Amino acid sequence: MPPWPGNKAPVSFTPRSRFTAEIATSPKNPAIPIPNPVGTAPGFILEQAGKVVISLPGVPKEMEWLTQATVIPFIQSHWLLHSVIRTRVIHVAGIGEAQLDDLIGEFEKTSNPTVGLLAKSGVVDIRIGAKAETISEADSLIEGYIQKLQAILGDHIVGYDQTTLLDTVITLARQQTFPLVIISEGFNGKIYDLLGGKIPDHLRVTEITNGWQVRPEDDQHPTISLHGRFDQHPAELRMVLHINGKEKETIRKFAGPPENGISWGINTSLDYIRRYLLGVLVD
Repeated sequence: MPPWPGNKAPVSFTPRSRFTAEIATSPKNPAIPIPNPVGTAPGFILEQAGKVVISLPGVPKEMEWLTQATVIPFIQSHWLLHSVIRTRVIHVAGIGEAQLDDLIGEFEKTSNPTVGLLAKSGVVDIRIGAKAETISEADSLIEGYIQKLQAILGDHIVGYDQTTLLDTVITLARQQTFPLVIISEGFNGKIYDLLGGKIPDHLRVTEITNGWQVRPEDDQHPTISLHGRFDQHPAELRMVLHINGKEKETIRKFAGPPENGISWGINTSLDYIRRYLLGVLVD
């Protein structure tokens, strides 16, 4: 490995090379350098008076690589730790926290992996954490639980980890070739802002303000109309699928904090659209 930049004698730099040298400089002894083969900025480990400071580059991919390659092994060795903790998150919708707790309550009682719930307006996150001697072993424990939960929750699962409900709806929409009109009312344009321009042109999104008795703009195409009343408590959402000259109506109410009503309405509406795109709403 080449000499560590922080230990080299001063030399003359051009403005560009000076910048590179500055970001590639770490404290001198007693710091332990962390070489960075995937970037220019190094990291270092500084141990003094029984305390340890670990500094890493701010670029996420570099930080993640150095954490896995150097930092975790150092921590395990320094503090005689012989295990790692890994986590995954499953996002579910169309089911309340209490009902979800009834379905998967047995999983919440285990000690490794651990399972916890976090309710967000219209979406519930299931966090699975596992502890093992290696990353692969921890991931294997989590994967086993994910497979069991998939069998129980089915199409209530809307995404994993960083993939949100909105991400899933946009992905499904881009895979479709059939036309669809989405009409929203009472959302202050938020449904349009989330979907407009991000889905194909043959899936049209419109925000209207004409009141509850809105009919589909074009009987030729399937239409989803979403009518929210978020200025009342409980908040109410009326979702109607107009298809083949028939209507299928679903009404949901939200008795949670009024300030969360529109977030609940948006997530509930997105899940309704997701289910239509999956074919779940069509008999």
